[in-house]
Amino acid sequence: MILNSIGQSFLIRSQNEKANIPAHINDDMTQKDAPILLNDIDMIKYTSKPVEWHGCLYTSKNIYDELQKQFNQLSIPVCILDANVPNKFKLGDKECEITMFPIKDKVVVFLIKDGYTTNLHTNNLGDFTIFSLSPGLREAIRAGIDVLYINDTVFQKDISATFVENHPDEELLEAFVYVVQPLKVIGTTGATIPQSIRELCKENEPHWANNSYKRQ
Repeated sequence: MILNSIGQSFLIRSQNEKANIPAHINDDMTQKDAPILLNDIDMIKYTSKPVEWHGCLYTSKNIYDELQKQFNQLSIPVCILDANVPNKFKLGDKECEITMFPIKDKVVVFLIKDGYTTNLHTNNLGDFTIFSLSPGLREAIRAGIDVLYINDTVFQKDISATFVENHPDEELLEAFVYVVQPLKVIGTTGATIPQSIRELCKENEPHWANNSYKRQ
């Protein structure tokens, strides 16, 4: 997934997949140094590196080791994150904090704080053992998630069955959104997700509501 200029994450489709991403999001993706989040090794099968991209790919040591096995020589910069340890990184002109939480072997999620919002970026959730969360991730969820990003390809009709097969099904997504209780949920395809999923969000005013910042 690639982060746009305001920290929203979106899947980078392979060239043989029909894109379904709004134009303004595509514009943000033209940033040559935008961070890419690699949540699991399967994402490599469906990801096409943006043209002339020279940012950093964020992932875990386990996923990086698997990458090294599959590709003899990596031609992109990789930032390996330690589990449960906050790290500073730049997103445009903003300094943000990123924390990686492993949820299964070679599957991770990313928590990103930008000073205004706390967002959880996910892709492959595996199965219902996801709910045996690490203490660090449970603590982060208890503290409150403003925006939860989910891989919503299961709801999108323009994506091949092979692509959907390797990503969360509707039942798992509903359960996960219910447990996390974010203020907002966004699909990483960039398309509209079902109302039944959006209704599971927590109905509280976000903590940044009294600040001058407003989410885009």
